[in-house]
Amino acid sequence: MKKVLPFVVVCVVALVIGWFVGQNVRMPRKSTVPMAPPRTITGMHNPDVVVDVNQLKDLMRQDNVVVVDFSPEPSVYIPGAIWIDRTSLFRQFEGDQMSIATLDTHERVLGGHGIGNDTTIVVYDDSGNLWSVRALWQLRGIGHHDVRVLNGGTNAWQAAGEAVVDRPANPGPAVTYRAVNRVASVRADLRDVLDATNNPNWTIVDIRTQGEWDAGRVPGSVQFTYPSDVLNADGSFKTVAEYEAMFSHIPRNTNLIVYCLGGIRSSTTYLIFMDFLGWEHRVLNYDGSWWNYDWANVPVER
Repeated sequence: MKKVLPFVVVCVVALVIGWFVGQNVRMPRKSTVPMAPPRTITGMHNPDVVVDVNQLKDLMRQDNVVVVDFSPEPSVYIPGAIWIDRTSLFRQFEGDQMSIATLDTHERVLGGHGIGNDTTIVVYDDSGNLWSVRALWQLRGIGHHDVRVLNGGTNAWQAAGEAVVDRPANPGPAVTYRAVNRVASVRADLRDVLDATNNPNWTIVDIRTQGEWDAGRVPGSVQFTYPSDVLNADGSFKTVAEYEAMFSHIPRNTNLIVYCLGGIRSSTTYLIFMDFLGWEHRVLNYDGSWWNYDWANVPVER
């Protein structure tokens, strides 16, 4: 009996490992960045926008929910998530042209991935929510408002002990998607920025690095630093109370324009003001940002 028992144990272990290999699933691994246990952020103005790991698992059991990995080059995926190449929804700047792709492009890409107008989209990435929040901002610009973000992204999923896979899931059958132009409700252009400078009804928020700020900024900007001011060290969001304290010196009766280098980092600031704090006035993201500010021909503060 003593000789048989080790043999049985070895067989069971081999079967378990074989099952994981056959399912193309990697055993959960420890994140490279320590994370606190997943938790719901309380006190948010729009509490449905940011979900934790457990909330995502619940959503994935529901119909009409599509989970999208928006990482640039993901190496692992949440099981059941599809991947959308973010560059398929961006376009190059030409003058003051926005970086959001055309409505036709969104219809083709989203519909081609089985996403309809009434689909609940949950986006995440492996870069501290950098790209997933950009996706949320952009999708609002084409009229899709049921978009949610996994707090902490891939890192949070793995830190919670959940398995990952090596390939994305296949998208569902193609459907018809109809994009609506709502870009002006979320985006500022260069004219908007210039009009906002020295205007008491507007506050301009710079969310770049200290070095970028020192090299030059939009006159009258208020400085915050990405990511240290707006995210925890593990890439997750801070609490509502922390954001309220951080932005307490910005008058609540002003409209806001947020910017960075190319409208990516500033999307996080847009989300914080809109969905965490429930800003009463307009919040616009200047996606042209410093790349498109035309600093050779307009005022620059140093």
